[in-house]
Amino acid sequence: MYQKEFQAIVNLRRSNRKFDANIPVPDEVIKRSLDAAILSPNSSNMQLWEFYWISSPEKLEELIPLCLGQSAAKTAKQMVVFVTRKDK
Repeated sequence: MYQKEFQAIVNLRRSNRKFDANIPVPDEVIKRSLDAAILSPNSSNMQLWEFYWISSPEKLEELIPLCLGQSAAKTAKQMVVFVTRKDK
């Protein structure tokens, strides 16, 4: 039904290299995105992932080295960490 609109979004998507601290991302946007991710299709409905929404400045600082010191990690006010579950 919305194939053209979805394709336009996919074609125009870009990765962020640096975030502007003056442009906040509302919590509701993050919540809606996580809700959609949780509902994404997966093999046998096993949900082989967990999502962690990080907004604590201390925790974000700890994640920078794990992101290889990239400027996107250094400037992010929030991150969502995707963790694969090996137990399934």
